[in-house]
Formats: sequence, structure tokens, C-alpha cells
Amino acid sequence: MIAKITLHFYAKSTKVNTSGLLPIYVRLTVNGKRLEYSTKNL
Repeated sequence: MIAKITLHFYAKSTKVNTSGLLPIYVRLTVNGKRLEYSTKNL
């Protein structure tokens, strides 16, 4: 079985908190199905 996998890391600048921190998002795509996770800024 061959699967196409892509992994992207990015900071979402629209979600800046009062300390100036940005959450980091991870987008994992496997055969066109997408999952997205974030670090949640504290």
C-alpha cells in the first residue's frame, strides 16, 4: 500500500494572545484526509 503523507507546521498570527505568543498548528494529510492540531497558547 502506498500512501501520500504531508506534514505542515505553521504559526497562526490571527490568534495572538496578550503576551504576544502564537499557537503552533500542525496539519497532517494522509491520502487527502486532513487532521489539524494546535499547541494552544497559554
